[in-house]
Amino acid sequence: MKILIVDDSKSCRLRLVKILEESPQMFDIFQAENGSDALSICEENENIDLILSDINMPEMDGLTFLKLVRNKLKKDSVPFLIYSTECSEELKKTARSFKASAWIIKPAKPHIILMALDKFRKILLSQKVAAV
Repeated sequence: MKILIVDDSKSCRLRLVKILEESPQMFDIFQAENGSDALSICEENENIDLILSDINMPEMDGLTFLKLVRNKLKKDSVPFLIYSTECSEELKKTARSFKASAWIIKPAKPHIILMALDKFRKILLSQKVAAV
């Protein structure tokens, strides 16, 4: 499973990478500091399976990145998980309007992150099986 982690905080990215590397699942991990860098990674790697992104970042915020992933790149089926300290209903509503898949409040315990990833991994696997 190829996961893109997008967060301007290096320590947050490293924490997420550590959680993923210590899990029994195998992940190919890509990292970006902001939505602009993440968009470039998505354009270069069309087979990103899941995106885990912060909201507040310089250059391009997470909601703008989400909107571009859905509208410009036409990646409606890629699970997009918001990972942020923000939790206002207005932001969640905006994220849902751009088809965000889930919202995880920072800092989440490792088992919460892994449980969310496992849920979407299973959904992706069932979609691939159904397509065969």
